[in-house]
Amino acid sequence: MSDPKEPEKQTEESGEIAKGLSQTAQTLGSSLQAMQSALIGNMQQASQMMQSMNHMMEELVRRSVQVRIFAKPSLNPGFNTHLNITIYNRSPIPLQNLSIK
Repeated sequence: MSDPKEPEKQTEESGEIAKGLSQTAQTLGSSLQAMQSALIGNMQQASQMMQSMNHMMEELVRRSVQVRIFAKPSLNPGFNTHLNITIYNRSPIPLQNLSIK
């Protein structure tokens, strides 16, 4: 014959297991939410850093690129003006130096 207290014991053990699993699931959920919040914060910070770097690069290029334009009367009868446009790059960023006549 079976012990009449055995179903109570199984129910009690099942309750403990369910309680433990529930706590584990809550802990995992909280951990995932914290990780998600940290990831979103890091992505926002990276985006701000990228914008700042882009702004610094644009400013560096703007300050280091020098354009000179000289205009003088053309000796060629087909053209009124001879333009000499020279672009200099003084930045460490590898831009191409260009001279157009």
